Amino acid sequence: MVEHSSINRYAALSSAVILVIALASYRYSLGKELHYKEQHTDNFNPHIPDLPLSIDTASPFVNVSDDLLSAERVNVKLPYPPHPARFLDRPQVLSTHCVSSGSHYWEVEAEGNWELAVAFETIDRRGNPQSSFGKNKESWSLMHQDSKLVTYQDGQKTELSKSLRYTRVAVAVDIQEGTVIFYEVGMKLKQLHMFTPELWKPVCLGLGLYHSAKVTIRKAYEVHRV
Repeated sequence: MVEHSSINRYAALSSAVILVIALASYRYSLGKELHYKEQHTDNFNPHIPDLPLSIDTASPFVNVSDDLLSAERVNVKLPYPPHPARFLDRPQVLSTHCVSSGSHYWEVEAEGNWELAVAFETIDRRGNPQSSFGKNKESWSLMHQDSKLVTYQDGQKTELSKSLRYTRVAVAVDIQEGTVIFYEVGMKLKQLHMFTPELWKPVCLGLGLYHSAKVTIRKAYEVHRV
């Protein structure tokens, strides 16, 4: 009886040791995973606290929020004052800050039918297609329309087989490398499309607002390579 009891105690002790080792191993692996994620996001360093929209460029059918970080499509023409930088024929708006060097990451939350674009600061503000994102040599865009994704470059339309699961999308711009890459933002970045233009003039973030569209800028970083 004593021998049997000793065996039971030994078995219980062995199980406890195995459980402790397993928990320690799990915590170690979890710690490595969290450390990796932190290191992964360390590549994105704050460049500016926000990326304000330029109300002087906003179409009369685009309502810009007071904090200049959101834009929404409206059906009633807004009484914006005349300005040479304003889009008059397309429901579009540009960011105030434009960049001419480095690598940048811009992330937005979007709903409805919208367009996310990278455009030269010199893009035309009147006429169609002269001022339409992606319909000229001055801009590159990703459009979400009726749950479908298409890209535009110099009037060339490309339909993407991918669909969005999340409401956040981003664009990464590398001036020196000449890349404009659009992503869906979920648990990780999912590349949607890449352009390889020659970026020889300052470029801005552009938003196109169509049916029931609202877009809010969530992040703006300069990417530092490590």
